[in-house]
Formats: sequence, C-alpha cells, structure tokens
Amino acid sequence: MRCPSCLTLNPVTNRFCGQCGTRLDAAHAGAPAPVAARGEVKMATVLFADVVSSTEHVAGLDAEQAMEQLRPAVQQMCAVVERYGGTVLRTLGDGIMALFGVPRALEGHARLACEAAQAMQQVFAGNSLGLAIRVGLHSGPVALDPADAAAQIGGGVHGVAIHMASRVVALATPGGVCLTHDCLALIGAGCHVRSMGAQQLKGLATPVEVLALAHLDTEADTHAFARARLSRLRGRERELAVLQDALRRAENGQAPVIGVVGAPGTGKSRLCQEFVNTCRSRLVPVHEVRSQLYGHATPLQPVLELLRGGLLGIVPSDTPAMARQRIAERLRVGSAPGPDDAAVLQEFLGVMADDTPPPALQPRVRRARLLQIVRQLVATVSSGTSVIVFEDLHWLDEASAEFVHAMVEAAAGTRTLLVLNYRPAYRAPWQALPSVQQVELAELTADDTTALVSELLRSRPDLQAAVPLIVQRCAGNPFFAEELVRSLLAHAASAADTGAAPARAEDMARSLPATVQTVIGARVDALGETEKTLLQICAVIGKEVLLPVLERVATTLGASLGATLEALCTLELLQPQAAVTGQPAGFAFRHPLIQEVAYTTQLKSRRAAVHAATAEAMQAFYQDRGDEFAALVAHHFGEAGRNVDAAEFEARAGRWIHYRDSRQAVKHWFKVRDWLHGQPQSRQVNRLRVTLGLHMAQLAWRESVPTREVLPLIDAAIEHAAVVDARIDQVLRAGGARMRWALGHPADDYVEQVRQVLATVDPEDAGRRAMLNTFLSQALTWAGLFKDALQANDEALDLVHAIERADHDYIGFDIGHWLLVLRLRTLTHMGRTDEAESLASSMRDALAATVDPVIRMVLHFVMVDFGYFSKSSALMAHHLAELKKLTALHRSPYLLAYAHYSAGLGDLLTRNAAEAETRLTEAVAVIRGHGVAAELESEVLALHAYSRLRGGDLDGAVRLAEEAVAVASQRSNRFALCLGLLVTGHALRAKGDAPSLQQAQQHLEKADALLTQTGAHVLRDFFVDFAAPGDGLRDAPAGALTKAAPAA
Repeated sequence: MRCPSCLTLNPVTNRFCGQCGTRLDAAHAGAPAPVAARGEVKMATVLFADVVSSTEHVAGLDAEQAMEQLRPAVQQMCAVVERYGGTVLRTLGDGIMALFGVPRALEGHARLACEAAQAMQQVFAGNSLGLAIRVGLHSGPVALDPADAAAQIGGGVHGVAIHMASRVVALATPGGVCLTHDCLALIGAGCHVRSMGAQQLKGLATPVEVLALAHLDTEADTHAFARARLSRLRGRERELAVLQDALRRAENGQAPVIGVVGAPGTGKSRLCQEFVNTCRSRLVPVHEVRSQLYGHATPLQPVLELLRGGLLGIVPSDTPAMARQRIAERLRVGSAPGPDDAAVLQEFLGVMADDTPPPALQPRVRRARLLQIVRQLVATVSSGTSVIVFEDLHWLDEASAEFVHAMVEAAAGTRTLLVLNYRPAYRAPWQALPSVQQVELAELTADDTTALVSELLRSRPDLQAAVPLIVQRCAGNPFFAEELVRSLLAHAASAADTGAAPARAEDMARSLPATVQTVIGARVDALGETEKTLLQICAVIGKEVLLPVLERVATTLGASLGATLEALCTLELLQPQAAVTGQPAGFAFRHPLIQEVAYTTQLKSRRAAVHAATAEAMQAFYQDRGDEFAALVAHHFGEAGRNVDAAEFEARAGRWIHYRDSRQAVKHWFKVRDWLHGQPQSRQVNRLRVTLGLHMAQLAWRESVPTREVLPLIDAAIEHAAVVDARIDQVLRAGGARMRWALGHPADDYVEQVRQVLATVDPEDAGRRAMLNTFLSQALTWAGLFKDALQANDEALDLVHAIERADHDYIGFDIGHWLLVLRLRTLTHMGRTDEAESLASSMRDALAATVDPVIRMVLHFVMVDFGYFSKSSALMAHHLAELKKLTALHRSPYLLAYAHYSAGLGDLLTRNAAEAETRLTEAVAVIRGHGVAAELESEVLALHAYSRLRGGDLDGAVRLAEEAVAVASQRSNRFALCLGLLVTGHALRAKGDAPSLQQAQQHLEKADALLTQTGAHVLRDFFVDFAAPGDGLRDAPAGALTKAAPAA
C-alpha cells in the first residue's frame, strides 16, 4: 500500500510507513484525505455512444462470443473518452455513457466531448468487422450525490440532461454525431453542424432542435492564458508592433524570424499570446509548441508534436495507415519528394507498416534527409500566411536543436512567420543569421509598473498606499509585481480574519519578501496541507501535468482531488489546460518559477517517492508511445533512486533515438552506463551491460567517441554475452578487437582475435561468416598481409548477400561497399594496377550516389591512395577536392587526419615538398593530439620520411624513417615497416660512407624479405620509378633491392 504522507510503497503487512512512520491503517482502509462531502450541481456534457445494429452483428453467437465481438469496440470508446478528460460512467454491452465536467470540473467540457465524439468516429472508420457507431451529446446541469457509492467516478449523478443525451443518440446515423443547441452553444467557434429540425424526444413535452455534426476544428487550444484572469498588457507596445510588422512582411512573402528574449517573469509567453490572439482574429493559422522543463528527458518531443499536429495534420485518433496517408498527401505539396522521404518520415514518427523495411540509409544520412524535409514542410506549411510559435527554447533538448536551426533557415523569406522565445542565457548558432530579429523584453518602466499594480489593487483603495513600495521592490518584473500584490492581499485577508487592527498598507508592503522565489515560497507555505501536498506532487511530475498521470500518482487524495485542483487554480498557482492534439486534459503551473519553488522546497526523500510513483504512472499512460517517453520515465526512476529501472528505460530511449539522432543515442547509452555503475550482478543488469556494449561498439567510432571510454563497456559486455546470446558474443569480440587495433594495438592481434571468433561460427551461418571475414580482410590489409587479405575479401564478397540487417547496422554502413574499398586498397598495395583500375572504375559508378559520409570518406581516401601509387594526378585532384568538402562539413578529427595525409600524398605527386611537409606534420599532430586514426600513424611517418629523402634531407629522412619503423613494428603494419626500411636504406646508401652503406644493406635485406611476405610490390615499383638516374634500381627485378646497392 502507498503511504498517504510520503507516497512510499509499503508491504501490505506494514502498519506504519517504513519511510516516514505514518500510520497506514487509514490508507489500508482506502480512506481518502478528510474532505467534507457535499452535494453539488455542475454543468456537464453527457455523451452516449453505441454500436449500430449490434443485435444483427451478434446474431447466432452465444453470450461469450457476443461479448468477445463487442468488447474491443467498447474498450476503444472508453479509451477515447479518457484521452479527452471524460469519465466513463457505465458500459452498456454495446456502448457507453460518459460525462465531461463531472466528477471533476473541466473548462470547455462541451468541446472536449465533441472532440471525443469526432475522434471515436475516426477510430471506427473502415472497421474490419464492419462495425459503425453513433454518438449523441447534450450539455446541461447535473446533480452530484456524494453519498452514492459510485460518486467518485461520476456514478451519483442525476438530471434531465442524462435522459436527453440518451434520446439524442438514437437520431444519429451510422458513423454520425448528433448534439443539441445547448451543447453547441458551449462548444464555441469551429463547430460546423447541419440542422435536423425540431425532434420530439421520448419523455419530453417540448420538441428539441437536434443538430448533426459535420466537422469540428480541433485546432489546439492556445496557451492557458485564454482562461486566466489577465491584467492588461502594459509596456509592450513596441515589441507587439515588431511582431505585427513581421506578420505583414510574412503576408508579402518576406517573413523574418523573431526571437523574443527576456528574463523569467518579464512576460515572454504573455507577449506571444497577445500576438497569437491577433493572428487568430485575422484568421491566420497558428501552430504552437513549447519545450518542457524536463526537455532533456524527452528528446525530440516538441519536434514530433509540431510535425504531427502542426505540419502534417496527424491527430491522435489516426491509425498508422491514416497517418501514412496524411504524410503522403502533405509531401505532394511543394517540391517533388525524394524516393525515401515518406519512409524517413514514417519511421521518425513511428507509423511504418509492420511489413515495410526501414529506409536503407545510415543514421546521419537519414537525419540530413529528415532536416531537409522539415525545411520543406515549414516553408510550405499552408497555402497562405501562417505562424509557428515555439516557446521556452532555454529548455530545448539537444536532439531538437538542429531541427530548430533548420526551421529558422527554412522560414526566412517565406510566408511562414517563426516566433521563438527564450531566456537571455540561451545561445544557438542560428541567432547570428541575418534573417533573425531579436526582440528584447526590458523591465517595465516605473509608470507602466505603477499602472499594472494599481489595476491589480483597484478593488482595494485602502491598499493603494503600498503601490510605490511594490513598484520599487519588483524592479519592473511584471510577474514579481503580480506575486507581490497577491502576497499583500493575503496579508490583508489574514489580518481581517484574526480581527487584528488593520496595519498600514506601507507597513504590510515593507514586510513583503525581497525576491520572487521568497514570495512564491510564502504562498506555498500558506496553503492547507492537502493543497500543498498536491502542488508539490504536480511540481515533481512536471511543468504540465496530464490528468490521467496525476490521478495515478495522487491516489491518497481520493475524492478530494478535483476540489483541490480547483482550489489551486483559484489561487492562480495552477491553470487548467484543455485536451489538445496529442494529449488529454490536464493542468499547468501558471509560471515555471512556481514549479521550481514547489519542487526545491521538498525533502529529497519525499520527492523520491513521488518520482517513483510518477514513473510508474507515466509507464502505464504512455504504453502506446512508450519509446518516445522512455527517457522521461528513466529520469523519474533515476530521481527515485531506482537505478536499474532507470537504466532499462534509458536503454529503451537509446534504441528509439538511434536512427533519429545517433549523437544523442551515445549520450543515452552513457547514461545507461552511469545508472548501472556499482549495481550488483543480476540477470537484468547483465543483459543491460551486454546491450550497452553492443550499442556503444556500433556508435562509438562513427560519432568519434574516445575508444578508451568504450572499451571497458565492451569488455564488461563480453564477460556476460556468451550466456545471454552466443552470436552477440561473436560480434562484441570482433568489434572489441577492432577497437583495440584503432587504439594502437598490433594489427596481428586483431587478425588473431577475429580468426578465433570465426572458428566459433556455425559453418551454415553464411551471413555471420561474411561479416567476420570483412573484419578479417581489414585486419589483414592493415597488417600488410595482402595475399591473405584478398582471400578473406573474396570469401566475404561471395556471401555478402546473406549478411543480416542487424549486422549491417552494427558495422554502421553497407558492408558490401566497405569490402570494395578494402579490396581496392589491397590491390593497389600489391601493385596489381590493372585490376585496381578496373575496380576503381566500377566503384566510381557504384558508389557515386551514396550519401553516407563514412563510405564517401573511405572511398575518397582509397581513391587518393590509388591515384598516388598509379601516378594519376587528375584522379587524385578530384578526390582530394571531395575529401576537403567532407572535412569542412563534418569537422571530425578522424576525418581531418586522413584528409591531411591524403593532401600530403597529392603534394608529393606534384613534387610540392614544402606543402607536403606541412600536411604530413599536421596529420601526425591530429593523430597524436586527438588520439584518433592510430592505424595511420606509421604510414604518415614513413611517407614523411620519404618526402625528406626526396628533398635531400638524408638525416631527417633517417630519423623519421626509424620512428616509422618503430611505430610500424609495434603495430605490426608491415606495409609502413617496409616503406620505412626502404627509406632508411636509400638514405643511408646515399650518404656513401662505409658504415652507412653496411647499415643500408641490412635495411634493404629486411625490406626485401617483407616484400616477399606481404606482396606489396607497389613499393618496389615505386622506389624504382623515383630512384635517381644511375643508382642501379631502375631496372632491378623483383626481390633484387639489396643487389641494387653499390659496393662499399
């Protein structure tokens, strides 16, 4: 049972709470917090819905079969009602009766009920069983009897309104919704109906006009300002004029981007809301979205919300098939969509058909394409002028930031006006764009503040003397001014209640707190225990509190929940929020500072219990969209100290965001690591560690994560992988070997470990053998064992078609493309120029269209390598230019190292020794400074030594070559080792003295042996071609390098 005081979950045998010691007898008895039960009359909307011709549908079925036929339909009706904040009073076998506004009061209950009715019909459109429903609505007074046993769920209600709604439903056609004029009057604008004339309803003496619903505009209700008691907006005439001018420019197709910046309490949201009201009064479509205080725990939520509701018109009741149809229709507007655009959007929004494979694009490629789609959607959001308001960017999650940048770029100079607001500390690159116009909200002037405070105190002339002191203390912050006035009124009311002599207004004002946080804290402290408890629970849940979540968390408040919420709204600490696209009704803090104060003033132990209850409630509420909100659930579990549960949901979030933003996926997996730190071994923990290692091995090198941070995770995963899944163990061992090699471990170790893993593979597992032979081909190529590398490459290419999608994902790009790149490097170094030329030609055609930056980088590097050894300056120049573009775009240290090395090759071929010297020196600096591309270091050093040799710096050549030999020997890179030995031998031979010639002979003999072992004949041909005339090497046969040296 859950403690009514601290919300800690206790065993049912406990008589007292193990956390705070509160007696649990009352809780065990299910007694709510003591709140006086009183009968009351409330305005409500009654909804009846039933399946048309249900008798015919179940004819011939027994009772159990009939129940199974109709129960899913009734459950779907109930789900829609609850989504829109209603209460299902009873189910009727083939239908339901529901109430909106009872037992808890709901602003806009008629509109919510109508939206629910329309959503129900969308759910049943095209029902596979041929079921159709009809819905009837009526609004009117109902009496609530708290003595009724069912009163807490709305059961104790009475009134003619219920009977009238039950008669109206019978007039609806299959798939239709009927409502009365009383209901229509409360719905307000946007409800399109057709009159059915006056109808004589059974039991009623007077005919009633009944209307058929044609369509309800479900445009999201604007910010809760629409329902708050607002003072007049003061001191913002200039800022509002800027926004209105921006709207005029948008109407002319020249929209700027407006950034509204201001400190907390200066009225950013209020200014935006005034502007939104102006736009809507002119029938300009407005789409609103905001970041949440827990934005870091809900990655991409504002983007998903804007895409679904604002840019694509997808509503919560849409089936995945309907959502896919809306996506297809929307993409046809504007420029022609790309072949994968629909699939990319479907995957991002989670509406792909089960039998449709995801687009064959790598994560960065998908993200780049998705950003371009968002740009197109923003630029063409409607056929006319439209406005997008994005609030509270200072809480924006990192994954959404790139989308905001794309939106800013896309909206400039169009008919879409983008308005963003944020606090002064917020920084983003797009703020420097010329299209962005920043509107800074300064503090109000003394005159404007005086007018504001005087207006708030206009009903209390006895307190007007306090106005100057409040104006001085609030320092022009309108929110602070309002809070000070509320505090002053509370002081005055308290004095009146106690019968004390009234204090002077000036004295009361002087006693007011000095900061807005202190003012809010005093207001919270003055609350009754029930109200204070509920406010603190809401503060833990978040800035916006969905009612179904709150009801699951605040169970100890029982029937008093609705009344307590109303009290907090009356005190203007909370404000109600109607159901909007994508979420049900709920409540929001009137200002973020109220939530911050209510949260931070709680004991951590108290907060932990509420966080745990919130996590469980959200887990249940978001079960249909659990992946999207997994990080938020993880956040609450983590704050509750339930670290393993937090790791479980953080891992779920990492998997979900992997293809949407792989950089953010890395951060989620590191959070999994942190949550698991120090946890004792268990089946769940071990499985999570294996999953963590697998995903980090996949993501780390692509996102330039330091290998030293990843290897411990892989080692921990390998420790448990064999028990969890033998095939995962194979992947982890091969990936771990590759990472160690990338850190600078010997390539021979990489070769040996992959061969050991290959020995464990089922001979029938062709795809896994192909994948591991790809690893082996890479290992052997960098070990300089080119003949064996070519054989492994052949085996992998023969079976590459059998590689599973999961293994392609683990590698991070197309394995077939990788094999071709490795093959070209191998053939190039073996001196098999004709085969390499043929392969290079086919690769240019096969890979020309790839947009994967990794494959493009490796392709251009290997093409430069081939161009250098085949002495094709035109080929090199083309691929060097492409490599330079990639480097400028992605700015990866790993890519930069390869780019410098490749540029050095180009300079050597064109005999630009000075530039080659600079490039190769920079390559070494990047490799050592950033700890990346360790596999390349020995080759860079050897080539640098060769550059010195060609320039006549014999001592410098020997020094660098010996360093290259040392590094290549340690890393078993035989190609670089051979090149280093050849440079040393030729440099020493060129010195001409007897000791140098003797050493040269030894080095050249070692090189000759390596050439035989490796098959790297390109080096023999390379040195013969670039040898000085008359040195005896120009016509030397293979294997005769040592004979070419003149006698001492």
